[in-house]
Order: sequence, then C-alpha cells, then structure tokens
Amino acid sequence: MLTEFLTRLRFLVTRKAPEEVDEELRSHLEHLIETNIAAGMPPDQARRNAAIAFGGVEQTLEACREQAPGWFMDTVIHDARFGFRMLRKSPGFTAVAILTLALGIGVNTAIFTVIRTVLLKPLEYPDPGRLVRLVLTVRHRNVTDQAFNEVRFDEMRASAQSFSELGAFGPLENFTLSGAGEPEVVNVARVSANFLTILATDPILGRSFLPEEDKRGGEPVVMISSELWRRRFNCDPQVVGKPATIDAVPYTIIGVLPAGFAFPVADVDMWVTRPSEWSALPSGAWRTVGLLKGFARLKAQVTLEEARAEVKVLQRRYAIAHPNPNDADPRVTMGVVPVERSIGR
Repeated sequence: MLTEFLTRLRFLVTRKAPEEVDEELRSHLEHLIETNIAAGMPPDQARRNAAIAFGGVEQTLEACREQAPGWFMDTVIHDARFGFRMLRKSPGFTAVAILTLALGIGVNTAIFTVIRTVLLKPLEYPDPGRLVRLVLTVRHRNVTDQAFNEVRFDEMRASAQSFSELGAFGPLENFTLSGAGEPEVVNVARVSANFLTILATDPILGRSFLPEEDKRGGEPVVMISSELWRRRFNCDPQVVGKPATIDAVPYTIIGVLPAGFAFPVADVDMWVTRPSEWSALPSGAWRTVGLLKGFARLKAQVTLEEARAEVKVLQRRYAIAHPNPNDADPRVTMGVVPVERSIGR
C-alpha cells in the first residue's frame, strides 16, 4: 500500500538509492512497532499489526526497487534499441515521422509559451512578501525540503507565535471524477482548511473550507478550479451545493476558485481538506509518515529572522519530545524561507 508513496516521494523527488529506501521503510516499520508496544501490545502482536498496516514489507520494497533510476534507464535503453530497429526497416515512414515530430514540437512550444504567459501566470497574492515556506533540511541525507508529519504540524500550529496563519499541503493525487458527463481523471490537491486565508484569496463562487471539515470524519467537500467549472459544469452559477463523485466517494462542491489560481502547483482541478490522508497510505500511518509541506503568513510585526529563531526552538523541542520519527533526528533543521512570487510555479 506504500508503493506509490515511496516511489513518488523517494525516487522521483530525492532520487534515493534502493538500499536507502529499504532503510527508510524499515525505520518507519520499527517506529510503528515501538508505538504499538508503548500502547500496551505484546511484542509479537505489535510486529504483526505493524506489518499488516504497511501492507507487506518485502512486496513494497520489491515494487519500489523496480522503479529505481537504474531499472528505469535499462527499460528506456531497451525500448530505444527496439524503436531504432523498427525505424531502419521503414526509411520512408521514418522520414515522415521525424518531420511530423519536428513540426509538432515547434507548434507545441509556441502554444505552451502563450499558455504559460497568459493562463498559468501565478495569481498576484496580496502582500506576497509575508508568505513563507517551512523547510526541513536533512543534511546528512542531502535532502533540502523533506516533508514532515501531522504530529509536527499540529504541535507547531499550536505553539508558533510568528505566523498569523500556518497551513500545510500534501502530495497531489489523480482521482476519477464521475457524474454529470463522462468520467475523467482530475488532479486533486490536499490542503489545510485555512489555505485561502494564508494566501489572502477568496473563491469567486461559494465559500472556503470550514475548520471542522479539516478534521477526521469531516464532511467530504471540494473546491474546484474555474477551468474545471467552465469545462465540466458549463459555468453553472448554481454549481455550489451540487454533488461531485470523486473515486466513487460523493463530495459536495462548496466553491470555485479564481482563474489562474495555481496552488500548490499549476493545473490543479480540485482541492480537498485533510492533507495527510493520502489514499496510498493505510490510515494508521497518516499521522506519523512525513507527507506535509508547511507554508504560512508572517504576522505584520514579525521579521523573517525572528520567525527563523522561533522555528529553531520549536524544532529542538520536537526532536526531544519525539526521538523516534525520522524528521526528529537531531541533525534535521527547520528553516523559514520567503515564498514571494514563486508559489504555484
């Protein structure tokens, strides 16, 4: 069940070697076993329950190894050799294919330039100089932006005094949207309920998320992009309150975001709450596995250096209180970096 998580987060982002991923997964497994024992389980039962929650360690590791960079390059080389052999057998077809490809690349480059300039230009967030990212750095692993877990996020949100709002977002997911037309795959971002407050942005229709919708068991609600509203719902002014079935789960549309809104990246179709509830993970791992990236808005009277000093103190407290999780390693540091116009790019 952790295959997609480990593959996307470790190989595609950090490009770790397979043996490092083995170590990472086993570290999470050992931590879950220790948590179970601390909760009163006998050691054998604690290990068995942890193995069940992780969906089979060896199967997960094997699936991850198959997607390691070396394995991928071997596959690409094999496919390229086969393709060249086929092209040599049909020189006429090859010439036409190369010409078509060249024209296609030129046209698409021109079109993308226009789209990037006109449609994907990041929204001008009010007072962008107050927007910051919270960044975990793991120097001994050469990781400069490690995701953190829900436990850390909750403790920081309860303790930090430098931010008027502190939020988080999780990995993007591809879900199937059905109902009111043919099913289609959409890009879904998981965000904390206050993400629009941090960005000082309002929906063009409907409302923002409510705090209670960001809690376990909260109502399944969704905000949609103006592009999806136009493409899928024909700019229906009564779209708020209508149902949207996402991966067979009924959601209620509560708002439409402005055109060009790009958070945490461009081309997001829908936004839902509870960013740590990633579907690739068992629910028992949601609070302790690192999935979240933090962002915040500085209070008007707080400087960047003051925020950094406070976050360093909070990091030390967290490492002392939680010695087992990987992101609480004493060698891990947390910093505060300005976002400015880079957010959403």
